[in-house]
Amino acid sequence: MQSKHEVSPSHTLYDSMPAGAQGKKKFAHFRRLFSSLHKKHHSRHGSEPAHKQQEGRADGSVQKRLREPPTSSTVIIRRPSTASSTSTASDENAPVISDRPTGYILETYGLPVRTIGQGTGGYVRLHQACDGRYYAVKTFTFPDAQDRTRTTTAMNVRQWKHLLDEASFSLSLRHAHVIRTYQFVREEDGTVYSIMEYCERDLFTAVQEGGLGDEERERLFYELATGVAYLHDKAHVAHRDMKLDNLCVDEDGALKIIDFGCSSTFDPLRPTQTRGVCGSDPYIAPEVFSSHAYDPRKVDVWALGIIYLAMVSGHFPWEVAKSSDANYSLYLRFHGKVIDHWLPKDSPANAAVKRMLSIDPEDRPTIDEVLQDPWLRSLASRFAATPDVEAVKDAMATSGIYGSTNLGYASTSTVSSGISISSGY
Repeated sequence: MQSKHEVSPSHTLYDSMPAGAQGKKKFAHFRRLFSSLHKKHHSRHGSEPAHKQQEGRADGSVQKRLREPPTSSTVIIRRPSTASSTSTASDENAPVISDRPTGYILETYGLPVRTIGQGTGGYVRLHQACDGRYYAVKTFTFPDAQDRTRTTTAMNVRQWKHLLDEASFSLSLRHAHVIRTYQFVREEDGTVYSIMEYCERDLFTAVQEGGLGDEERERLFYELATGVAYLHDKAHVAHRDMKLDNLCVDEDGALKIIDFGCSSTFDPLRPTQTRGVCGSDPYIAPEVFSSHAYDPRKVDVWALGIIYLAMVSGHFPWEVAKSSDANYSLYLRFHGKVIDHWLPKDSPANAAVKRMLSIDPEDRPTIDEVLQDPWLRSLASRFAATPDVEAVKDAMATSGIYGSTNLGYASTSTVSSGISISSGY
């Protein structure tokens, strides 16, 4: 039996390619020999420095929803400040990476239980604090300048700048379906850590094991779409590495978007200025492989179409969106019919997925337009969480309703989808 880490052989959809007049005929007999869903077979790309490249599961693709870090005299859950223990995340001059003495991570978040992810940008360990709570703690590593086969926790000026950028927007993200980053810390030896909430189940594993029912699949996809809408519309961040591995499900069943190592910010007035290949082959939009600038928002929308097909079928439609890929070459010629193979024409999702996988990004919808599709609107009527619990929490924390040190929340709020927002989250 093939391991989930092995590369599946490449297959085409048909025994032979239609040619000439035959290409105009309605064809049948699709072969179900698509590339099997697999975890590590695809190539990785990254236009950023090594620590910004996609990191497989290194940013904590196995993460669990938990409460805020334990309160102590040294813990600062807000954006940390070395100047004052009462500084808040709104302080413009507050550093996003706080300096702490060696041993701070172990003292505050407990001993590591096990390693839960590792990649080119570092490794993530599961820590259990003295109060029993779990946290995903990432240790950042970088290629050794003297020996590229090794990694080190030391970094150059450029790497430090990118890390500051990543820390800044990671700490600012507050949404029910985006992973929560509590703190970035640099200990005296120079090692940088990020502390995140922990989810124990990732979507790749759930899909591979066939553990998603129709109702759960539709709900998770709707939550994914709303999370992406928040990133694009409010945070002005494009993820650029959307994939099953970078989506996890918390203990309440809520989807969380994780791993922002490939992400980029954009000017909402000029969002088409991103360049470079970043992401994982089966999910990458075709325009990314060109030498031209592209809209990173449309790249995320394309990936959502691929993700939905994988959630439905357990397969990727192609290995890479290049004409050299036999399955994608067929898609270039017979676009609609290939989608119909995966999603029957009477499927509510059929039209939306076809639009999300439009080859020309100009024809591809924005995430807001996706959410206005009749299919997504029907999902919203079933699963929408109102009010936005995360937004309410942020407003209350900013107004000082809760204490300035511990951003725990005293009550449990149950939203209409049945997802419980645990107290102390």
